[in-house]
Amino acid sequence: MAEEYRALRAELTARIEKQQDITNFTIALIVAFVAVIRVTQPSSFAQGAASLWHIFPFFSLVLSAFILMALDHEMNIAHISLYIHERLRKDASSVMSGAEYKPWGWNAYRSREQQHAGIWNIFTLSMASAKYGMTILANIFLLGAYWRHPDGRMLWVDWAAYLLALFVLLWVIGAAIFTSRIYLKMPHEDAE
Repeated sequence: MAEEYRALRAELTARIEKQQDITNFTIALIVAFVAVIRVTQPSSFAQGAASLWHIFPFFSLVLSAFILMALDHEMNIAHISLYIHERLRKDASSVMSGAEYKPWGWNAYRSREQQHAGIWNIFTLSMASAKYGMTILANIFLLGAYWRHPDGRMLWVDWAAYLLALFVLLWVIGAAIFTSRIYLKMPHEDAE
């Protein structure tokens, strides 16, 4: 049981590190994209963006893919945490019946402090969602800018790219809500 717990904690750590790598790479990609726009038209950021409008939906798709990769890790982190709390902790408690020690209380403690802390919950939620919000806002900007591109014409390929990027962005938002619900279901009271 202890070995399984150690293995799961190691997987949690690895997934958190991979998730951070994805976030760092996404930030670098956004900065590079802005730099390309700036280099394309150094006199005006808006002119530079207008000159590259046709790649906005494709860049939006790339950002959405990175968000989905990070959310996959987030979902697995939540499921591992729930498994440790709901399964391993109960099994360990039953083996140690009569003991005062309640094993592996970190998940309940963290959940109580981060997901169920009343008005202060707004701070923990904003910190937890910042990495997704940054990318989702960039996506919304790209799709909004694409909608108002300079020549006003949209071919069927443009429409298809735009609608696909919009659909994937909505999918990302749905996946983020789904993953958030897993965290909100996490028990926050101490085990009996």
